[in-house]
Amino acid sequence: MDAFVDTLFAGGGGTLVVIYMLARGLGKAKFRATLALVAAMLPFMLLGTWVGEKINARISHETFTTILSMMLMLSGASLLLN
Repeated sequence: MDAFVDTLFAGGGGTLVVIYMLARGLGKAKFRATLALVAAMLPFMLLGTWVGEKINARISHETFTTILSMMLMLSGASLLLN
């Protein structure tokens, strides 16, 4: 289970997530609800990973870099506008 949580939270893992959630002052119910939301979204995360792998295999590095750059610029612009 610890490896599963490590993977969900970019390898920093279960320990860091627990420390972060406790530092935020989450009670037991909110902590459990957060983990339940992660579990409920797992099928969508797996589907997104699968689709991403299929797309990644079909595009060049240059196309990937261009798409990523555009997404970063759009997200930055949205932050500036808000």
